[in-house]
Amino acid sequence: MPYSSIKDAPKALVTAGLTLSQINIWAKFYDAAKASGGAISPAAVAWTQFKRKYKKVGKKWFKRAKKLARAPVEKIIFTHWGTAAIKLKPEKLARKISELSEKHCPDIPVEIAIDNLKIGPPKKGERKPGERVFIEEYALSNYLGSKRAYVKEIFKYVPSEAKTLFDPMMGVCHVLIEAARRGIQIIGNDLSPLAYLYSMGIFQGSKLDEEDIEKLKNSPPVAGWLSKSGLMRPKRKESKRLLDGLIINTGKNFSGGKRRAALAAVSLLVQHYFRGFQAFISEEEPYSRHQIQKDLDTAIKEVNELIEAVGGRGKIFHRDILKEKIPASDIIYFDPPF
Repeated sequence: MPYSSIKDAPKALVTAGLTLSQINIWAKFYDAAKASGGAISPAAVAWTQFKRKYKKVGKKWFKRAKKLARAPVEKIIFTHWGTAAIKLKPEKLARKISELSEKHCPDIPVEIAIDNLKIGPPKKGERKPGERVFIEEYALSNYLGSKRAYVKEIFKYVPSEAKTLFDPMMGVCHVLIEAARRGIQIIGNDLSPLAYLYSMGIFQGSKLDEEDIEKLKNSPPVAGWLSKSGLMRPKRKESKRLLDGLIINTGKNFSGGKRRAALAAVSLLVQHYFRGFQAFISEEEPYSRHQIQKDLDTAIKEVNELIEAVGGRGKIFHRDILKEKIPASDIIYFDPPF
């Protein structure tokens, strides 16, 4: 019983947020269940089958990610635009990558993009020789990575017919976001907690509404990891407690997709305050409640916009990819942190 107008469809489906085409998919399941004669409630059977194929993200329904176990890898794209690539001659780096690809993934074409002169990151102040590096600083920053400014250049290497893309060290997932915008199904992975929480919230979170935003912004300060650490940014103990409060109260006050989105926003906020490996350099002091709430507003807005754009279009994992079986995909995009 396909419907020609959404006005004719069952009210419950319209209220649930299904589009007309999605309602007609439900209708096919309904007709099949009714025709079988064995279903006590064809409508309930149809709804169960529909939810197996679609997932609600915010107010919209998206097709669930397909299992990609049988798809072959057609191409590996390797880029390295960090300081290590700048110091290493491109020919030598390319030769090393080729040797590794021959050993670990023979018969798969590997395209190497090393072009620091054109699109390499702008130089920033580097740590002075002998300057102390703290373990806590590495734990906080880890490798986030950001290809926001380079994604258009990177996608010159991605075939237009690609259907799936895997990024085993995704950083803060700008390559995956661009892939999803282009209709490519994505799989992402990163060991960094900040990168994982941000990316998980973008792709598997639910948009925060006004009530959620106020609840998050009004999280009371508490003592947590940052408050007890030796990090010198922020200097004030109360500022550290404010940031700890956001993390701890997100875990207490949110669940499911809302929790993932809230953690993504807090991750983005912390990335803003502790960018790179400079957590011991005092910037933007003091971190007042007013400033944190203002910056959090900006982070929440960005996260909500990205969920609206690409939410539900892939899977995000938090694993040591060197110990895992590589999932199959058309394209593997690889930009390692070292």
